[in-house]
Amino acid sequence: MFVSNQTILSHQGQKLPPMLRLYLDYKKRYQDSLLFFQVGDFYELFFDDAIEASKALNLTLTSRDKNSENPVPMCGVPVAAADSYLNRLVDKGFTVAVVKQIGDPKTSKGMVERALDRIISPGVRILSSSDKDHRENYIAAVVPGFNEYAIAFSDVRTGKIFVKEAIEPDLVCYEIMNIDPSEIILPAEHAGKKVDKRLRWVREIGKTVREGTTIKFREISSSFHSREEKISGYSALDELAKKALRLLISYVDETTAGAEIAFLEVSHDTDNGVVAIDSATRRHLE
Repeated sequence: MFVSNQTILSHQGQKLPPMLRLYLDYKKRYQDSLLFFQVGDFYELFFDDAIEASKALNLTLTSRDKNSENPVPMCGVPVAAADSYLNRLVDKGFTVAVVKQIGDPKTSKGMVERALDRIISPGVRILSSSDKDHRENYIAAVVPGFNEYAIAFSDVRTGKIFVKEAIEPDLVCYEIMNIDPSEIILPAEHAGKKVDKRLRWVREIGKTVREGTTIKFREISSSFHSREEKISGYSALDELAKKALRLLISYVDETTAGAEIAFLEVSHDTDNGVVAIDSATRRHLE
């Protein structure tokens, strides 16, 4: 779910304190995430993030500099109770970037140093300590070719990746529906053109997934990494499936903020005993 920057843009001409300027710096890096920004014993949200979170969590929306001509919206949650709020947001389809204080306020000169601690998304919840849900929770990377698609998907808690290769265009939505992912990653570019939600095939995927499933766009790494080549089963994949796997792993690495998930194996996922019906056949049956 993309968080609007309208409120942020309205404050750009305003002279902001260093802490809010740092908040905006992080926001530019993680534009499709709500930003939990630690200030002492609270995680605070500002600008449009505060408006979105206050609605989703039923929090009191307040503001900094109430007497200002353009006050900054804000809300917050206690650090000690943060995981319960994080999981509620992710359940609603949000992605949340958590920025923690890493310096000691008592000894720091000037502003306390901060760093990205983790990103929790609908498909990557492994770092959320309060998440006790043991149901399968898949994230899927879907990559189009010229006449076929490939899908790489995983419940990242298992360290296993499954791949579907050489999927006919008429069947890609059927395959996605069977996987039932919480989050879908698509390439930011295909055949030299930008990919976004206006494209027909992207709209069809959006109609297929259940409500609350997020769709994001990321660049596919053009280079092979030794980490991927060490994954058992990687060398047997076709080129399009390798792209899907690279897209999946690079996004998971982005969200885990340096806490690398140990993917150990990749295997082909097959629908033995299941008859797939393409769209033309389906229309005749109806």
